[in-house]
Amino acid sequence: GLKGTGSHGYWAKQLITNSLDAKCDISGETDKRFLVLHHLLNRKNGGINHPSNYVILSANYHLAFHNWNGGMNVPCTPEQYFKFKNLEKTSQSDMY
Repeated sequence: GLKGTGSHGYWAKQLITNSLDAKCDISGETDKRFLVLHHLLNRKNGGINHPSNYVILSANYHLAFHNWNGGMNVPCTPEQYFKFKNLEKTSQSDMY
C-alpha cells in the first residue's frame, strides 16, 4: 500500500471527529455520532486508507448502500457508490 496513508481510525478522527464540516455525502447529516467513513474502492479491490478513497456517510446510508450492493462482504467500487447516491438523491427529491 501507500506509505504513510494512515489507519482507518486515524482518518476517521481527521475527517470526522476533528473536522468542523463533516457531513453525510448523501443526507447532509452532521451529527458525528452517526457518521462513518466508507471506502469508495474497498480494501479487497486494492482501496487504500486515504481521503481520496473515502466518503463520509451516515451509518444508515452506509448500511443501506452495502445492503443495496449485496452485503457488507461484497467488494464495492466508486461507480457503484455514485450510482447508489444518484438513486438516493433522485428518490429524496421525489418525496417533496
